[in-house]
Amino acid sequence: MIYFVRVNGDTAYNDSNHPKCYVSDEPPIFPQTFFNYYNLCLDQSFVRIGWPDTGDLTQPSKAGALAQCYDLMSVPTYIREYLLEFKNITVCSIILMPDKAVPGDLFIGEVQGPYHYFHNVPVAPYECAHRVSVSWDRNSQGMPIRYKANSFGINIHGGFWRYAFARLDQHHSASAILNRR
Repeated sequence: MIYFVRVNGDTAYNDSNHPKCYVSDEPPIFPQTFFNYYNLCLDQSFVRIGWPDTGDLTQPSKAGALAQCYDLMSVPTYIREYLLEFKNITVCSIILMPDKAVPGDLFIGEVQGPYHYFHNVPVAPYECAHRVSVSWDRNSQGMPIRYKANSFGINIHGGFWRYAFARLDQHHSASAILNRR
């Protein structure tokens, strides 16, 4: 299976003006509420998805959550579906992770371990609590390979590219992604 997972977005966990969501010592992000965790994901071999205040998706509601922002049943249905499908990503699945700072650039890796919920604020950000272990494609010097979406026939101006999460198995570029090496 092939999944597209965005690792950037907005957050309220580092903003004391949102007391129900604020997490003391959550690492500061600049600008204040926007984050882009692609470097952290590459360096620590995982991919993350947001909405950490739902808690560990393998446990009862809110297990491990640090705030009272929302729970799994109060988020919109499409987000609940993102989270539940993310939790079920299997080992050997392929992950595409875009770099929001460079439109059209993405990193590709293979899932090495199942879903887990982990945070250790301020060292491991709360915003990165929902995780799947990934072995990212690297060059001979060990640097992550930066791919161009258009080389796989992926349009970055619409469709799944705009979503936080998407399963791409049926996408026309799936074979190009699987045969990238």
